[in-house]
Amino acid sequence: VSAGDVQFLNTYSFLFSRIKPETRWFTLVFLLRNLFVALVPSIPNAIWQVIVFQCLFAISVGLTLCFKPWRLPASNALEVFSQVCILALVSFSAFFIRETEVQNVA
Repeated sequence: VSAGDVQFLNTYSFLFSRIKPETRWFTLVFLLRNLFVALVPSIPNAIWQVIVFQCLFAISVGLTLCFKPWRLPASNALEVFSQVCILALVSFSAFFIRETEVQNVA
């Protein structure tokens, strides 16, 4: 980047253009969060799926609130709002887990 490699900047601009320069490492947080969200369905127990999903999004909300990585303040607010909505949806979905799945945990 410091060498002025224009092709590199054009190729990977989607990773850097929306994020503040001082929080450019936050793209790694997004990628890891999305990776772990994709891996959650591989957990065989539904209760543990909900717990892991809640932990992932709670950590993600906390990091977003702490570092505010987006260039626009409205984007930070929208990111937090959308993650909190997903977190609430997942939390409410825990009420619909069948008892047979719960008994397998104990």
